Amino acid sequence: VVDIGGGTTEVAVVCKFAVACCESLRVAGDELDDAICKHLRNHHAVEISQVMAESIKIRMGSVSPLERNLRVRFKAKDVFSGLPKEVSVTAEEIRQSMLKPVRAIMAAVARVLDKAPPNVAADIAQEGIWLAGGVAQLRGWRQLFYQESGLDVKISQDPLRATIRGIGEASERFNFYHSVFYNGNLPRYN
Repeated sequence: VVDIGGGTTEVAVVCKFAVACCESLRVAGDELDDAICKHLRNHHAVEISQVMAESIKIRMGSVSPLERNLRVRFKAKDVFSGLPKEVSVTAEEIRQSMLKPVRAIMAAVARVLDKAPPNVAADIAQEGIWLAGGVAQLRGWRQLFYQESGLDVKISQDPLRATIRGIGEASERFNFYHSVFYNGNLPRYN
């Protein structure tokens, strides 16, 4: 499971209601937004807010090349004059700007997969990887994972709310998930 949220990416191999191995990475959606802001400042001499960067990421962000290169125009603050300036950027340009944080996420996934026990690795090869979190909505994750690892990727039905829905399910069925929370060491509550 790879949960790419706003501030962190959580990668875990779950087997038989237990975490076989995991890693937490402080690279996620916020870093993608920062990368977009930095790119626009360095290559177009404009400043935009984190909110605008997130909007651009949602509108045209991808982690793999798109079939059709989208283009968006918007006004931003010129770094030198402080006045509004019209800027035009392509989806490929935005993808390239996010490459470093995306590579960090992919490296974390590779490290966790490398730590996975051999019997679990076979299950991962068969079942694939589940993506959750808001950043899972970016286009191209399936292509990128397949290209990098040969693994299939399934994206949660509602990736933005998958974690909170999972917590709700677990709290409603506490007795069923009890061993996950306490590793089977504490008595069951009725």
